[in-house]
Amino acid sequence: MQDGLVDRYFNRKLSGPLTRWFLKTSITPNQITLLSFAIGLISALLFLKGDYYYNILGVAIFQFSAVLDCCDGEVARIKSMQSRLGKWLDIVCDNIVHIAIFLAIAWAFYVLENSPFYLTLGGFASLGVSLSLWLVMLSERRRKNTEMIKTGTAKEIADMLTNRDFSVILLLFTVIGKLDWFLWLTAVGSNLFWIILFWLYQREARLLF
Repeated sequence: MQDGLVDRYFNRKLSGPLTRWFLKTSITPNQITLLSFAIGLISALLFLKGDYYYNILGVAIFQFSAVLDCCDGEVARIKSMQSRLGKWLDIVCDNIVHIAIFLAIAWAFYVLENSPFYLTLGGFASLGVSLSLWLVMLSERRRKNTEMIKTGTAKEIADMLTNRDFSVILLLFTVIGKLDWFLWLTAVGSNLFWIILFWLYQREARLLF
């Protein structure tokens, strides 16, 4: 997974000291992934409150989980513990957290505004992320079965799906108090994303077969 701008200029600066501490323990990279996952779910629970200050706390905790999420890969590389399971555990956990946050924000607006429309937006956002993840898995499986090189469509879309720059978008809309706009953006954007992935997947199939 390639670093986004947030990882490069912020998360990696903070993850370094944590990684050095983890290296002194027997904690495995996968356990760090699960810890980051649990903290991410806590942030989603805070978004359920629908209160501005709870949202600020939620996005701060989510950002911390993103910093922690950098540590698993760093520990895995240093300890030579990289694995396919670890890679997919990281991707799946990240996207479950994203879906949990979408649904929590949608539920909070549904309660505050008494409008099922927000649940629809949250559902579409979650569907878009789920379909994108499914297509990444299909593309990666095809790459493995056909012995494709570890570059190209499959790797590029996996990198896009796991890019932690998402945390800054959430931070921005949380700070300005426009999480309803964020729901719109994710509901539309995530579905455009999977449609593009599907087109790339089909194009890759034509090139291979």
